[in-house]
Amino acid sequence: MKRYVIVALMLSAFISAFAQVSSQAKLPAHPRLLMLAGEEKAIKDNLENNKVWTAINGAIIRDCDKMLTLEPKEQRPKASDQLEVSREYLRRIFFLSYAYRMTGDKKYFDHALVELRKACSFADWNPPHFLDVAEMAFAVSIGYDWLYDDLSRNDRSMIRKALIDKALRPSQEDVNMKQFDIISSNWNQVCHAGITCAAIALWEDDRSEAIQLINRAIRNVTVSMKTYAPQGVFPEGPMYWEYGTNYNVILISALEKAFGSDFDLSNMPGFMDTGNYYMNLFTPASHIFTYSDCTGGGTPEIGPSIYWFYNKTGNESLLYSEVHNYKRLGASRITKNRLGPLVVIWGSAASMSNQNEPDYRLYKGYGNNSIAVMRSSWSDNNGMYLGVKLGTPSATHGHMDAGSFFIESKMVRWATDLGLENYVTLKRNKINVWGKSQDAQRWDVYRYNPNNHNMVTFNRQRQVVKARATIDETTEDDDLMSVTSDLSRLYAGQVNSYSRTYAMVDDKRCVITDDISTNEKTTMHWNLMSEVKSASQVSDNVVKLEQLGRVMYLVIDAPVKIRWEIGDATPSTTYENKNKGIKAIRFTADLKGNRNYRFTATFTHDEP
Repeated sequence: MKRYVIVALMLSAFISAFAQVSSQAKLPAHPRLLMLAGEEKAIKDNLENNKVWTAINGAIIRDCDKMLTLEPKEQRPKASDQLEVSREYLRRIFFLSYAYRMTGDKKYFDHALVELRKACSFADWNPPHFLDVAEMAFAVSIGYDWLYDDLSRNDRSMIRKALIDKALRPSQEDVNMKQFDIISSNWNQVCHAGITCAAIALWEDDRSEAIQLINRAIRNVTVSMKTYAPQGVFPEGPMYWEYGTNYNVILISALEKAFGSDFDLSNMPGFMDTGNYYMNLFTPASHIFTYSDCTGGGTPEIGPSIYWFYNKTGNESLLYSEVHNYKRLGASRITKNRLGPLVVIWGSAASMSNQNEPDYRLYKGYGNNSIAVMRSSWSDNNGMYLGVKLGTPSATHGHMDAGSFFIESKMVRWATDLGLENYVTLKRNKINVWGKSQDAQRWDVYRYNPNNHNMVTFNRQRQVVKARATIDETTEDDDLMSVTSDLSRLYAGQVNSYSRTYAMVDDKRCVITDDISTNEKTTMHWNLMSEVKSASQVSDNVVKLEQLGRVMYLVIDAPVKIRWEIGDATPSTTYENKNKGIKAIRFTADLKGNRNYRFTATFTHDEP
């Protein structure tokens, strides 16, 4: 028996306590996915009583009007993945189907059908990259289910055949299942959600196969959901939180609507806390604290599932960051997101005008990739924000960034993260980006290397890949918030011990303190990536950072002489991102053996 099958059987036995879909289950008539027949009325009633939701719904409808003139996208010939194509089909079919259900205007139905017919005409949905299949399956399932009553017999037959031949059957082939079925990454969540939605949509056509696939999802999505324990921190960072969690919630919501139960999935440890994690990643200036394989700290993605978590928990503060972001950024984040209608479906009953501020300013997020966040204020756009990244390089999509930090103040990212490198470009240049061994090529990539995160290295060595840092001590007073972590395990063999304390003092200074005990002489490298126009040394221990007419001083208190290196954060290769607009500010210090050292870095707007 193949190893994959053995592992799958062991996993099934381990989580057999989860309830399963019964062959006696009776499903609602179409439409049954995410928004049942007749539920439009409650949403429309909510819209009438809330100007913000009326505006958001109107923006979605106007975007649908723009789609009416678009030709369906073609498959990309010879491309290794078709995810961009699948996602655009999802955006169009989902939006147009939503517009038809909300307005009854046949023009939206007609163009959704054009998109559906084209998608179903593809030879396949690219199973070698199964995310493409999953997102296309979700798109076509929504179109089939939501437009079912008005589809002709021939169109229903055509769509059913495509879902079966291009999604359900390929999802049961070993070569494809290995991509997603029992792994812990976002692929598990996305693929099981897409296939489950297709199975629910086609329930009447092959109930036994539908039950098999739905029960497989209920069993195996728990592998990924376990990573949220104990407190909802998603180990892959904010970008993949948005991807994996949105689809995980789609899966749960689809089960609830179809069967009246989520089969205890939402009771997985930490899962219902994860909305709080995501909400804390938003900065006062509507940027996002990024780490690991995530895009840089710019405009954050909308996370429709945050509204689902609000509905489930009744915790109004979960929407505080979303309300803040909407006031600053408007509805464009929603209309650009292929899952945009879910914001209205899950959120239209919520107030988008005044949400209660959370009653804390220090967030402690425990998990395999622990983080912490300190902020001077929730409501002041110019407020100070300090994000702390701990955890491990070995996490899925991880960087060697355990111990790094992120600082925003006066709407400038003084300490930032470079984000992910383009996977396609790396692959084209024969870089094995997914290796996680100590000597893997992944760690040579500029954006993944520890020397290009806001952290310390010794003799420019790598961190220990399998080591992990946690939140060890915290302080939370009116004038001081701090987090301390023992990073020694990440630097095993390089120094005797190393701890770092991250503090926000009087809501206006960020102080990073490094306590080091050496075992032999070494060179310490202190690194900062900063999104500033200029960085200039003004004295032996002070650098002046300037951006958008604002000034931040970086002041180093060091027990030995330090040597500054200030330049652009530009990699030596020709194919990696040039990191335009990012300065690399570094200092080095020679440390003797068997000594204790303390270095303190203070970020302050006050001239020293």
